[in-house]
Amino acid sequence: MAIFTPKNWWKPLHRGEKIWVYVIIGWGIIMTVMMPLGHFWGQNVSQTTYKYKFNPEKGINEFETIFNNFINKYAEKELVDGKVVIVEGKPKLKTEGPSMIPIVDASIVPKSSDGYVHLFLAAQTYRFSPIFKLERGKEYKIHISSFDVQHGFSLQPLNINYQALPGYDFVITMKPRSDEKLKVFNIVCNEFCGSSGHHTMIGKMYVK
Repeated sequence: MAIFTPKNWWKPLHRGEKIWVYVIIGWGIIMTVMMPLGHFWGQNVSQTTYKYKFNPEKGINEFETIFNNFINKYAEKELVDGKVVIVEGKPKLKTEGPSMIPIVDASIVPKSSDGYVHLFLAAQTYRFSPIFKLERGKEYKIHISSFDVQHGFSLQPLNINYQALPGYDFVITMKPRSDEKLKVFNIVCNEFCGSSGHHTMIGKMYVK
């Protein structure tokens, strides 16, 4: 609020001021209409959300249990002479990068009863897991959550930004376009999650 009353405030607006007032009002109306319509145009991220039990002090993380079952079932396995390599009684997984991120080929994940292929992505200081191999023209529901603290999910170079929160499962419906030329998409954490390795928290999605 101004300390002093503006001089001549009762006088009509100048023509230039009127134009800008009309532009602001018109643009506000356009944006108000476009936001809900964006859902029908597929421009907005899906708002499907699930809440899971999460209590680190008691070692409870329901999403982590679901994620581990998914990885154990669908992650690519190391093969030698056509046989799965077993290490300490468990299949050895194919991994990529210094963080040894497992790889999941979405083509082997069956559709659920709702007709979608459901994939599970976990954010954890300082990594995204797993790396997905997706197929063009195929629709997926990607479940995103965190094992520890709040992380960001930014899919580059597309303009998709989301949150990964512990105890919550946010679902993004995604369909790689058949005309898309890019074969590798990077996932960047855009929420500061620690000083020592936040800048290295980059995941990948391959499209084939």
